Amino acid sequence: MGAPFFSETFYWPVGLIVSMRRFAFIVLLAFVSLAGFSAAYTDRAFWLDVSVQPLGGAHVIEKTLLNLDTQSELDAFDFVVREGRTNLGGWQKFSRNIRYHLTGSVFNVSIVGTREFGTSFTSASVTIEYDIENLTSFQPVSSRKTTYRVDTNRIVLGSTPGEFRLEKNSIFSLHLPPDAVQVRVSPEAGTTRDGTIVRWVGSTVGTWSIMFAREISLADEVNAFFASGYQSLASSGVLWLLLVFALAVVAYKVVQSRRAS
Repeated sequence: MGAPFFSETFYWPVGLIVSMRRFAFIVLLAFVSLAGFSAAYTDRAFWLDVSVQPLGGAHVIEKTLLNLDTQSELDAFDFVVREGRTNLGGWQKFSRNIRYHLTGSVFNVSIVGTREFGTSFTSASVTIEYDIENLTSFQPVSSRKTTYRVDTNRIVLGSTPGEFRLEKNSIFSLHLPPDAVQVRVSPEAGTTRDGTIVRWVGSTVGTWSIMFAREISLADEVNAFFASGYQSLASSGVLWLLLVFALAVVAYKVVQSRRAS
């Protein structure tokens, strides 16, 4: 009988073994990446609320409603809620909408995640609340009237600065000061107005601008004039000189009246 076909021990080349290990590692990484993509959360709705302050700052509230599609997603969300994370990075994996949609320095930040059982068992929301400064610029046009322009480049709703792109099931509400007049917005498509509140409902795309004016009453202008004059006198020391002079006159009158009696 002939010898077996493999009569001696076969040794794999070391280089081939290393290559096979690398290939297996790459396949494993690809599998993990695909698993991560398959665990994507489903966005349902998004609300952006911006309240412009009279001095140019703004108070911002952003709320994202999403679906937790699997038990692992439910557990992951509940875990972050129990941790009470206050940094944005801990929440961003749940939705691409969870970010600051207004650029610049933010302060007074609050982040709250909660399950929305009133909507459905698998619904949840993340609400971000914060303040920013210098959202508007202004230009006085008279002693009583000032025009304002919202810096739309700081409101990031598109892929480039100044682009307005509001997705479906999204609402952007802009609350202007209560005394705002001559409100002009663009784009006007998809907008509704309620007093000085302007709302855009997605989906809407365009290049946009927001302008308005504020005008003080004649009585306020007069009061501001006298208040400014008073502050100028007080800061220059003239007010104190007038006060000393008035006290001196009163003292002189008192002395003269006593001598006469």
